[in-house]
Amino acid sequence: MEMRFTTTEADGLRIHVMPTDKFKTTSVVLNVLSPLKAETVTLNALVPAVLQRGTRALPSVKALTERLDDLYGASLDSVMFKVGDRQVAQFELEVPNEQYLAHAPALLEEGIQLLADVLLDPVLDNGTFRGSFVELEKEALRKRVESLFNNKARYASMRCIEAMCPDEDFRLFSYGRIEDLPAIDAKRLTDHYREWLATSPMEAYVIGDVDPERVTALLRDRLKLGERRLAIVPSTVIKPKAEGGPKEVVDRFEVNQGQLVMGFRTPVTFSSADYARMVVYNGVLGAYAHSKLFVNVREKASLAYSAYSRYESHKGLMMIQAGINIENYEQAVAIIHEQLEAIARGEVCEEELVQTKEMLKNDYREMADSPGAMAHFAYVQGIEHADRPVEQVLAEIERVGLDDLKAMAALISLDTVYFLRDKETVEATHA
Repeated sequence: MEMRFTTTEADGLRIHVMPTDKFKTTSVVLNVLSPLKAETVTLNALVPAVLQRGTRALPSVKALTERLDDLYGASLDSVMFKVGDRQVAQFELEVPNEQYLAHAPALLEEGIQLLADVLLDPVLDNGTFRGSFVELEKEALRKRVESLFNNKARYASMRCIEAMCPDEDFRLFSYGRIEDLPAIDAKRLTDHYREWLATSPMEAYVIGDVDPERVTALLRDRLKLGERRLAIVPSTVIKPKAEGGPKEVVDRFEVNQGQLVMGFRTPVTFSSADYARMVVYNGVLGAYAHSKLFVNVREKASLAYSAYSRYESHKGLMMIQAGINIENYEQAVAIIHEQLEAIARGEVCEEELVQTKEMLKNDYREMADSPGAMAHFAYVQGIEHADRPVEQVLAEIERVGLDDLKAMAALISLDTVYFLRDKETVEATHA
């Protein structure tokens, strides 16, 4: 599977185009990069939400939606995500390719114009964002953050990361913080939006059956960003080893099921030469239904409703999580440690290793079916300065052997054990 983009840069905008006739739509993904900082994380998250409330020409959500419908059911969405200690606002436009439609207008041109209007020509009242739009999006953001608590597994994961990284920007949620909202009004958000436009590195990815020169010219013509003074976005802080003994953190709420999260440090990141080896290690440990955590903690010992691991490759973290009965805490921790020690001793059978590699290779190959996934992979490669095509990753995965897994096990150190449990007065027991 090849993912080949042609790249040009002009006026602070990098444009990447991948011509392909695989899709009957054209996707345009625009990423806006900012440092992940407490003082701006909520402002950055609010800006795209308010922008999608409407443009000067289409001054409401209803008008914007109707315009997308006019473009043969085009879509325009925005999301926020983290790449290590960096925050990204992503706008994704998808339009049908007019080559496959009879009597269709210039859909790509009109779609790019709409994207440009959303980004650069928002609804303003006396030079600032419309106050009602800002208040609506502040309330939506508050509800989004509060809803994290309703998903106890996600809440526990975030709380463990907060405990692991109290002085690191990675602790922040990509959509911001509730406590910031009272101090944000329309003027402050508008001032921040203008600074955000003037200083944030931007990259556009176009995937579809397009002419690279034409679509590049369209983006340059419509995305008039003016004079820009691009900010330098710092690299992510990587702590290769846990400092001191493992921290233990217990939260108590009205819950029937406990959430156990164990956070580990590792020096291996997305840009490391050992990246593929760590990805395979995580796969053997807990990424799949055949992995050691699922088989031994959930299936054989029946201690967990769920048990898995994930690798935060942009920060060098390994997270193990299990939903357990509260009384099973000590036994679950012990069996998780047994799985870690088993890999460190090389107790991985050939079937486990082969199956993990096949699952991983399938995951990477599936990217070819998703323009968004291809754009994301290419983007993080760029900002991580990791020139590693998918074909190379697949070859590196195939070469991973038992000794590589043992080497990765030696690089992992336990930083924090977090337990979300009930409000009983008896203190949680610890292994």
